[in-house]
Amino acid sequence: MADLASSIISKLDTITAFLALPDCITNKTDYLSLDSICSSDAEKIRDCLVNDPVLESPSARFTYDAEFQQIRVTRANAVINITAGWLQLQQKAWMKAKILPEAYENDITAFCGVEFRNFASTTHSSTIKTPNYCMMPWTSIFPSLVVETGYTQPATDLERDKEIWKTATNGETKIVIITKFSPTPRNTVMGVIGFHRINGVGGVNTCSKYTIFPPPVTKTEQSYHISLGEVYSGTCPEGIDADTELTLSISELRDISRVVLVGCGLVPD
Repeated sequence: MADLASSIISKLDTITAFLALPDCITNKTDYLSLDSICSSDAEKIRDCLVNDPVLESPSARFTYDAEFQQIRVTRANAVINITAGWLQLQQKAWMKAKILPEAYENDITAFCGVEFRNFASTTHSSTIKTPNYCMMPWTSIFPSLVVETGYTQPATDLERDKEIWKTATNGETKIVIITKFSPTPRNTVMGVIGFHRINGVGGVNTCSKYTIFPPPVTKTEQSYHISLGEVYSGTCPEGIDADTELTLSISELRDISRVVLVGCGLVPD
């Protein structure tokens, strides 16, 4: 620490104090951002935090966004983990229904808490990014599907997270799922999930959004569909049908979210 500049020490102290806060979702202690940080300072700060137990926990995220010179830190908690847990359950459902090929478990890995660097963009060459959750082929450098979830994290910063995956992975990232839970003035929690499809480098991008809370008036089952080819980052091994449809149940996500929020002492909107 002695050889660090005072400006770095000050920012590092801010982050370590934030990470040392007691876990309390209702006190909104899940997110911190710091601006105007150059890439070399960000690297030094990250090195000082390398063994921090809070950042080592699954679903915690450290991001240095080189484009905006911003450090974004998200502490893991039950709300932040909702979408990752839901997606894991969806994968189990695909396996139980025998939708996935036998090779899937050997071809595709899924995990929380893995840090990505060396992005394929001059803008993001020094960016450091840890997704909330991701899936990727073993043969890829970047994930094919990414989950980013925020509670008090501003939607603007989640959009910046999305843009990193959209523009700086050589088209390997095909789907970015952004979930935003938001405290309201009514002391309730709203929720929205967005599915951002990225159709290759320079391709046409699409976005579909669903409200989690407040729930829709209709009781019709809500679901979204992705393809096996997208999970394989656009290139399936021989004999695997890239057009195989994989269902993501929005209704199940809503049910899971309700249980988690209530368990945390929060009220779904």
